[in-house]
Amino acid sequence: MRRRHLARACLLLAGLAGACDRGAAAGAPVAPAPGPEVPPGRASEHGPVVLELFTSQGCSSCPPADRLLVDLAAETSAPARVALAYHVDYWDDLGWADPLAAPAWSTRQRAYARSLGTRGPYTPQLVIDGVADRVGSDRAGIVALLAQVAPPAPLRADATWSADAVELTATAPADAPVLAALWADAAATPVEHGENRGETLVNPRVVRALVEVAPAGQVGRYRLHRDPAWTHVGVVVFAQREHDGAIIASRDLPAPR
Repeated sequence: MRRRHLARACLLLAGLAGACDRGAAAGAPVAPAPGPEVPPGRASEHGPVVLELFTSQGCSSCPPADRLLVDLAAETSAPARVALAYHVDYWDDLGWADPLAAPAWSTRQRAYARSLGTRGPYTPQLVIDGVADRVGSDRAGIVALLAQVAPPAPLRADATWSADAVELTATAPADAPVLAALWADAAATPVEHGENRGETLVNPRVVRALVEVAPAGQVGRYRLHRDPAWTHVGVVVFAQREHDGAIIASRDLPAPR
């Protein structure tokens, strides 16, 4: 984002060019955390790598990261990748209140700041499997991290879709609850004020809800409402440890199209 004043300065430090900080710099990524054991004969199987982008329609640095997120998830890779976009609300006072933003996503990002060792949130921030982060538009840095981070294990989970809901079942590993992120592509938004004034933004893979499906070591079920108007929608289900934020198992459950 463009410079406004010191509390909202765009960081131009090494590794943070093109990112806007809410008063802090990003720290180095922590080492990948090991996932649960995979049964014999399944050592080559993995769940998808979970890419979480913290973004905002009020951030002029974010549209390139929004586009890169989709590109990274669409690339043929082993293991596969899934993309989630969380729109934070702490830039809403810059002239444009992001209609996709929620305070809960800002809270989630601050929790990552603690577990990853950064001093505060910034946008665009991409978090990989809960254990490493980079500026969301830094393709080279992200690709390098993807080569280093151990992929999650496959997660036992299923979804039954209807016109207005999805029924989820999941089996959580012993050391992590299972969460489900419901996402849907957003309609194009003409931005009338703020740093992206005059732009029409297309925001894919926007997280609409994040819920716990199963406590650690248990089987759980959850019914999530979906807007029938959403034409491209899905759920990413993942087991995430509470003490360090590591995503240790995952599954992608897109709605049939």
